[in-house]
Amino acid sequence: MYLLAMGLVTGPKGFGCKYYADTLAWAPGWIPLFADGIPPAALAQVTSEADHLQPVIASVDLGALRGPIQALDPQGRLRALCWPEEAQGDEPLLCIPAPLPIGWLQAIIFASKEQKALIREQAADYANVPLGAYKQRVNARLFAAASKSASALALRSASTSGSALNSPSALRSASTSESALSSPSASLSASILPEPIDGLSLPLPDQDASVQQVSAVGAVQAMLVGLGNRGDALVTAGQSLSDPELPKPELPKPELPKPELPKPGLTDPEETASQSSVEDPLLRALLAWALGENSAANADLHGRILAQLLSAIVDAKTQADEAPAGEGCPPDIQQVILDLLEAERTRLAEPKWQEALKRLIADLKGCLGLGDATISELFQRHQKPFSRGLLLFFLRQRGQELLELSERFDQPLLTDQDLVVAAALFGARGGWLELPGSIKDLPGLRSAITHRMAALAHRQRGTGLDLGPAPERVEPLRELMTRKGGGGGWSKRQQEGALALARGMGWQEVLKTRISLGKGDYRLQVAGNGVQLLLDGEVKAVTVDVDQAQLLTLLARTAIPGRIDAEVRKALTGQR
Repeated sequence: MYLLAMGLVTGPKGFGCKYYADTLAWAPGWIPLFADGIPPAALAQVTSEADHLQPVIASVDLGALRGPIQALDPQGRLRALCWPEEAQGDEPLLCIPAPLPIGWLQAIIFASKEQKALIREQAADYANVPLGAYKQRVNARLFAAASKSASALALRSASTSGSALNSPSALRSASTSESALSSPSASLSASILPEPIDGLSLPLPDQDASVQQVSAVGAVQAMLVGLGNRGDALVTAGQSLSDPELPKPELPKPELPKPELPKPGLTDPEETASQSSVEDPLLRALLAWALGENSAANADLHGRILAQLLSAIVDAKTQADEAPAGEGCPPDIQQVILDLLEAERTRLAEPKWQEALKRLIADLKGCLGLGDATISELFQRHQKPFSRGLLLFFLRQRGQELLELSERFDQPLLTDQDLVVAAALFGARGGWLELPGSIKDLPGLRSAITHRMAALAHRQRGTGLDLGPAPERVEPLRELMTRKGGGGGWSKRQQEGALALARGMGWQEVLKTRISLGKGDYRLQVAGNGVQLLLDGEVKAVTVDVDQAQLLTLLARTAIPGRIDAEVRKALTGQR
C-alpha cells in the first residue's frame, strides 16, 4: 500500500525506513518485469519477511513509455534496447529504470474474495492510501501460474503489440499488507523479478535513489493548486511549477550589438532571460530548486536562501530515510531551518542583512515557545514574503491549516506571495505522502502530478526515458474564471461557472437580477407570501449578473467544498 500512498512505483530507497525486503531489492533502481506468468519465487519474495504480508498483483500500462531500457532475450542474454521500437516480442524479462507514476496502474488483482476484503479493510485505516481509486478484481489463476524454475525463465513469450505490462512491485502498508504488482493484458503481461534465486542474477548497476525531492516538488505543486483561489501570484506559481523550466544560457553572438542596460546595476536582459522567464526572484528560486539547479537562484538573497532551505529540508528527510534500521528518526525540520538561517547570517557581509536575519530567527524561535508578539505584530515586523512565509510555517504544523483558510490565517496583512513561500515549505516538509486528502482527491490531480514527479526524477537522473505527455494539470477555480477570452470579459462558460459557484455557496450578495419588461402598465399585488408584479404578456428577459470582483474576493477567503468545486468545474469546462 505504501506505493499507492507515495504516488510512485520506485526502488527500495523510495520506502525509506519502512522498506521490507522484496522483489525490488533484486535490482535496486530498476523495475524488473517478467512476460506472461509470474514465477512462484517472485510472489514468495514479497511475503518473505513476515507472515501477515499479502501478495497482490497490479496491472501497469506502459503504452506511453519510450526510451532506453534493459531486456533479457530467450537465451538469457541481457541487452539494452529502445522501447518499444527495438523490442523483438520474445523478451521474457524487461528492466525499466525507476520510478514510474502510480497513475499507470490499471487494476489491482487479488487471489481471492477474502483477501480482497481483508486488504480493503486494512487500506481503509490509512487516509493516504487511495485503494478505491483503482479498479480491483479477483483472479486466482494468476497466482497459481508457475514456471518450473526462476533461473531457467521457463515462461511463455508474448507479442509486443500491446502496451500493458504487469509488475508485482511492493504496494505495502506500514503495518500489514504487502503487495506485488502484475497484470495480464491482452497481449503482454509481466511481473517484478525476485531476488537472485537458484543462481539467477543480472549485471545491472545499482541506480536506486531517494524520491524525497520529486515528492516534495509534487506536494508543492498540489499545495499551489489548493491555495490557488487566494490570488494571482499563487496561480502564476502553480502554472510555472507544473512544468518547471530554467532555459540554459545561449552562446554569445559577437555580430550583434550588446543591448544597453535599462538601469545601472541591473543584469543583462539576455542573461536574465537565460536564467528564467519568471521575474519574481522567489518564484525563480522555487523553480531552480525544483530542477535541482539552486545556483540559478543566487541573484537574490531571499531567493537563494529559500532554495537552500527547501534543499536542506529534503536532505534532512533523505538522511533519515537512509539511516540504518532502528536508528532513523524524523528530522526536526524547524531546527534544520534555524540552523541554516544562523549559518547564513554569519556569512553575510552587510550588517543590515545580518540584523534582519537575527530578528527573524528570534521571532521564529518565539513562535515555538512564548513569543513576545501577536501574529499581526509579527507580520508588521516582517513585511517580506520570505519572512512571512517562514513565520506561517513556524506558527502552524500542517499544510491542511493553510488549505482550510480559517480565520487564523486570514490575516489582512498576508499576501498571496507570502502563501507561495509557505506552500513551498509545507510541501517540502510533508512531501506527497503527507499531502491532505482534500487536495489529492481533486479529480485528475493525482495522475497529473505523480506523472510529473516521475518525469522530473528521470530528467534529474538522466535516464533518457520519455513518459509521454503529462495529463492536463488541474487548474484552480480562480484561474479558470479569470482566463481572458477573445472578446474580453467573461465567456459564457465562465458566467455559468460563476453562477454555479455563487448559488452553491449561497453568495446572494454577488448576484444582481435584471428583468427587462416591454411597454405597458404594471400592477403591484400584495399577497400573504409577498409582493407580486402583475403584467400582461410575457417577460422579455430575466438575466442574473455576477459581480466578478466581489465573487473573487469571497473565493479567496473561503474553502470550497469538493462537491461544489466539481459542479463549478463542470460548468466552466462544459463537461456534464
